[in-house]
Amino acid sequence: MDHQTHFSPLLPEPGIVFLTGFMGSGKTHTGRLLAEALSVPFVDLDDLIESVTTKSISTLFADYGEANFRLLESRILRSILGNPVVATGGGAPCYFEGMQYMNSVGTTVFLDPSEDILFDRLVAERAHRPLLQEDRALRELINGEMTVRRSTYEQAVLTLSYDSDQFPVVDQLLERLRERE
Repeated sequence: MDHQTHFSPLLPEPGIVFLTGFMGSGKTHTGRLLAEALSVPFVDLDDLIESVTTKSISTLFADYGEANFRLLESRILRSILGNPVVATGGGAPCYFEGMQYMNSVGTTVFLDPSEDILFDRLVAERAHRPLLQEDRALRELINGEMTVRRSTYEQAVLTLSYDSDQFPVVDQLLERLRERE
């Protein structure tokens, strides 16, 4: 399927499409491509938070703590209007009933690559993620956080599991959205 396919003639609008999943799952990359295919705006929640606050996510965590960051994230998530594709932060569905909210106003998608793919992607991003310098610590983080978050992620309307970086996620997602109608 061509990523340039327009969504509107194929289906009624699904409302906001929320892409959820662990860091490195491909939410931003997939979101940009999906928004283009659907001819709708794309919103990266982390970028929106940084734009609104004029601070980086890491600075917000350091200055205000995780609890205050999650409250801010929840408020900004709920301020998104229209029918964009939204790449959420990895924790957004897990706090302040984020997944329930997203399910009530749009279509949620859990991008679920294998832990090996997550590991490989996060190793490649180490320069931007200073806490992920050691392979063992990174594997433990992925395993531990996914164990905690998986039950929330699995509340998404759609789940796309894959174990290859070559998996045509956008094409598969468009097909799954069509099947829902």
